[in-house]
Amino acid sequence: MADHVHVIQHVGKAVKKVIGRCTRSAAGKQTLDSQLHLFLRNQEDLSAEEEQARASLAQAFPEFNAAWQLKEDSRTWYVIASAQTAVAQLDAWIAHVNQKGLPGV
Repeated sequence: MADHVHVIQHVGKAVKKVIGRCTRSAAGKQTLDSQLHLFLRNQEDLSAEEEQARASLAQAFPEFNAAWQLKEDSRTWYVIASAQTAVAQLDAWIAHVNQKGLPGV
């Protein structure tokens, strides 16, 4: 079984793949260049202003937002999962990832 740190690292790498795809276009690069930190940081570490800015960008870049939300969901899973619920909750999270259909993730 993989430990928490390594799983979160892999999820972070997947988010960075999505970031890479979104910033390849000139519009994406220009818009996101100075705002990437809003999607790399954890939700609880964002100020109210930063969360508003992230939410605005999320509307323009739904794939980016989906990857960020899945990352946040994986972090939540570690907090709420118990020995009795871990497998079912992890299976639900994996199904949610597959449903989002983020290519290359």
